[in-house]
Amino acid sequence: MQLHRALSRELSDFVNSLQKEGVDLTSISKAAFSKARQKLQYTAFIELSKTFVGAHYQYSEKIWVWKKFRLLAADGSTVEVPNSAEIKKEWGVFKERGDGKKICMARTLQVYDVLNRLIIGGEIDSIKESETALLWKQLPMVAPIEGHDDLWLFDRYFASHLLIFYLHSINAQYCFRMKKDWWKICESFFKSGESSRIINLTLPQKDKQRANELGIIDRAISVRLARIELESGEIEILLTSLLDEENVSIADLKELYGYRWPVETNYRMLKHKVDIENFSGKNIKAVRQDYYAKIFMLNLVSGLVNPIDNLLKEKTHTKHTQQANFTNALGKLKTAVVDWFIHRNISNSLRKIIDYLLKTPEIVRKGRKFKRPKLPKRKYHMNYKPV
Repeated sequence: MQLHRALSRELSDFVNSLQKEGVDLTSISKAAFSKARQKLQYTAFIELSKTFVGAHYQYSEKIWVWKKFRLLAADGSTVEVPNSAEIKKEWGVFKERGDGKKICMARTLQVYDVLNRLIIGGEIDSIKESETALLWKQLPMVAPIEGHDDLWLFDRYFASHLLIFYLHSINAQYCFRMKKDWWKICESFFKSGESSRIINLTLPQKDKQRANELGIIDRAISVRLARIELESGEIEILLTSLLDEENVSIADLKELYGYRWPVETNYRMLKHKVDIENFSGKNIKAVRQDYYAKIFMLNLVSGLVNPIDNLLKEKTHTKHTQQANFTNALGKLKTAVVDWFIHRNISNSLRKIIDYLLKTPEIVRKGRKFKRPKLPKRKYHMNYKPV
């Protein structure tokens, strides 16, 4: 799931790790590995991840929520993929460099539980697909959890009448960051100086046929606009279904939208810690295998560190809140998966990892802010070394 060296060396180390435990396994050639993986459907990793996430919600002693809501954030990004003949034919060429090399890119999207650090679902497709199109593929697959409603957090590029009306139709709450000059009602609210306003939204004529297909019945709903002033002096406009101004204040909404940030940092983890762009194959199936395998791996890490974080937060003798070091957990997992899935040595392996993570926590300093550095345009940065 994480290849940083030549494939032959990774395969050799994998075989050696099995033989140490008495498993009779001969060496594996690169050709045999490539041939065997063609028989593996990438959807296997989707199902593994889905099963694990469901079990995590069902059996965890504590599920982190905000005012009884599970907070879900959707966000997209782009990744460079191999410029093989198949990918150029199916997904197209994004651009051609000055030296003549053709660059192929893919569009990705993830639905992320920002408080429990779980990737609920993901998509990877051609760069020609929009983030919104990938989101619509994911929406029907997001299963609710018992006892909690979902509250979606969206950046400004996702806002649309159809999406708002769809979320309303499935009884999901939402909070969108809005462009100040995109919709006239938002522009009017921004100029008014008001802090909060309840408005009526009407479904546009152009969306009515699609709304019928989606089972959307209501054609007019009430939503709330809120003005959020950041420490920098910048003004953000939020559009939300949380209409009760007494139970959800402006300060609450500011706090709420701030919880969206982990979906951004999770992409940083995907790109710089698990090297999502370091694909181990050159066709679309291999790209999807790698993508969903790494999502599964990150979910395994979250399932490992979440209960440890709960224990660390209960400590009262420390000056600062502590949490498990996610990067350390990711590094331990790379070798632990052999113990878990091959040798079934789960309990002993988990005990060792948990003991290690409890001894090596990192400090959470709330309210710290740093100016984001302008990094040079290269794929991997010194600040974010891979695991």
